[in-house]
Amino acid sequence: CKSGAHNRVALHGLGGCGKTQIALEYVCRRTSEGHCNVFWVQGSGISKFTEGFKAIGQHVRIPLASTEKDEEELLRHTRTWFEGPDSGDWILVIDNADNDADFVGNTSP
Repeated sequence: CKSGAHNRVALHGLGGCGKTQIALEYVCRRTSEGHCNVFWVQGSGISKFTEGFKAIGQHVRIPLASTEKDEEELLRHTRTWFEGPDSGDWILVIDNADNDADFVGNTSP
């Protein structure tokens, strides 16, 4: 993956075959080459993924949510931050995203 470019990479395989270790090694090598924000969230369910995205929102100073509707806005604003020019170079690792139904075709925020 090239710095400053929009890249997507997926590691797919059986549990225990080393996908997390490969991602960790890539992150270490990539961050040693220059400034790059790294965000690591759990994909083992919508609630864990949402918690991780909330933590990212806090890190980049998006106002906290106080209601469920505000929580949806926080998730949208965090996604918008990732897509915007202010985010710079970043890596988002979604670890243990074993259930495709949580992500593919999911119309929730």
